[in-house]
Amino acid sequence: MKYLKLAVTLTLVGFWTGCAPVASVYPFFEEKDKIMEASLLGQWSSKPDSIEINFAREDPRATDYRVQLSDNDQEAGEDAPRQTRFCFKAALFRVGSLLFLDLEQDGVEFKWKDRSLSRTSDDLGFYLPVHTVYRVELEGDTLRLAYLDDNAVASFINARKFNDTAFLDAKSLLVVPTHELQTQLLAHAEDEKLLSEDIVFSRDK
Repeated sequence: MKYLKLAVTLTLVGFWTGCAPVASVYPFFEEKDKIMEASLLGQWSSKPDSIEINFAREDPRATDYRVQLSDNDQEAGEDAPRQTRFCFKAALFRVGSLLFLDLEQDGVEFKWKDRSLSRTSDDLGFYLPVHTVYRVELEGDTLRLAYLDDNAVASFINARKFNDTAFLDAKSLLVVPTHELQTQLLAHAEDEKLLSEDIVFSRDK
C-alpha cells in the first residue's frame, strides 16, 4: 500500500517500493522554531486506504505533538497483522511560508487476530533515531501531507553539487545540520519539486 511511505524511517525501508521519505540524523527544526496549531489535533483518516493519523499533546502548554499512524487491514491473512500502529515524537514548524511536520519514530505496535506485539525505540538497542519531514496543508477538515522525496532530493543534491561528505546517502540518510536542511532543502521544497504527491486525510467527526 503506497501510503505506508508516510510511515517512517529506515527501519521500514523493507516495506517501501519506489519513492520514499528522506531521513535525517539531525532534526529538521530548531527548538525555537516549534509552533502549535490546535486545529491539527485529533483523528484524521484516509478512508479508501484504511489509514488513520492521530495528533495529540501530553501537556496543554506543550509545543510537541504525539502522533500515531495506523494501517488497518482486517482481511489480512493469519500470519499478517491486522493493524500496524506507528508512534512518533513530532514538531510543527515553518520555513518561510511553508508549514512542516518533523517526525521521529518512537515505537511500533502490531496486532494480529489473537495477539499483539509492541516495541519502543528504547527496546531496539541498534536503533538510530532519525527524522522524516512532511509539508503540511490544513484547510478546514482536510489535511494534506507531502514528504520530502528521496529521488527528488538525490537529483537536487547531485545537480547542486553539494559536498558529498555531508550526506551519508542522499537516497536514505542525510547527515547535515538542521540549519542546512532548512536553507538548502526545505526552503526549496516546492519550487524545486522536492515533495511527493499529497496524501489527503479528512477529519473524523
